[in-house]
Amino acid sequence: MNRFAESHFDNKLVLSIILLAISSCVTISSALKYEQYEENFFIKQIIWFSLGTILALFIFLFDMEQIRKMTPFLYLLGILLLIVVLLAPARIAPITNGAKSWIIFPGIGSIQPSEFMKIFLILMLAYITKIHREKKKWENFLRIFNTY
Repeated sequence: MNRFAESHFDNKLVLSIILLAISSCVTISSALKYEQYEENFFIKQIIWFSLGTILALFIFLFDMEQIRKMTPFLYLLGILLLIVVLLAPARIAPITNGAKSWIIFPGIGSIQPSEFMKIFLILMLAYITKIHREKKKWENFLRIFNTY
């Protein structure tokens, strides 16, 4: 628990996310009241919120330096997944509603690589910005010595 206290843990953000999760569950529950769907979306929503919370806590345990080191590899993985979607046959990546955007894993489920790529792109842009900023600091430092 001490690690959480020392970090940049934002209680207001977590509270906002919890309130939004509760709000969405109440909304879905009230929409299912009329029994127009056979599937229970409320349970699905709870499961996905639980998995998301577990994943967020797992990622929170990583040191930011480790995430920074993994960023180029994650970005490359995301690009490779997008290429798989583009080149995969219809049984692996079917065209749904005019778009080929999902990879199906038989017996497991399906993923949409573009959703992962959104996160990987944000991480990569932060990575590039940090490298650029460090390079500029060094160049500015060298300019100071060149002026004398």
